[in-house]
Amino acid sequence: MADYNIWANNIVIEWLHQINDEQWEQSIISSFSNIRQTATHIASAEKIWIDFWNNVSDPVFLSREFNGTKNDLTEIWKNSSAGLKNFIEKYPEENYEQQVVFKWPGGGEDQMEFV
Repeated sequence: MADYNIWANNIVIEWLHQINDEQWEQSIISSFSNIRQTATHIASAEKIWIDFWNNVSDPVFLSREFNGTKNDLTEIWKNSSAGLKNFIEKYPEENYEQQVVFKWPGGGEDQMEFV
């Protein structure tokens, strides 16, 4: 599944590298107002869950704080995809049923099962 995730993300990332800056920022009718915000949301979601699973003390919500370039974002996204695969390969099976604790971007804390 992690290999598939990397493959699918790389297809999207390759496409993102083919669009120009105007298309990257162009207004669209969608859940987010442009491609940049959509891509940032997807990369942010992948990265934040890896941070939650790794118990990062102060995870960064890219969708709230990211101001970098398209290339910066796609590098973060690629690294997150590789990090997901690495995490899955090394995660001890005996920990599968442990609760994952996370903080919501607007404040508050919650938890859910890893599986």
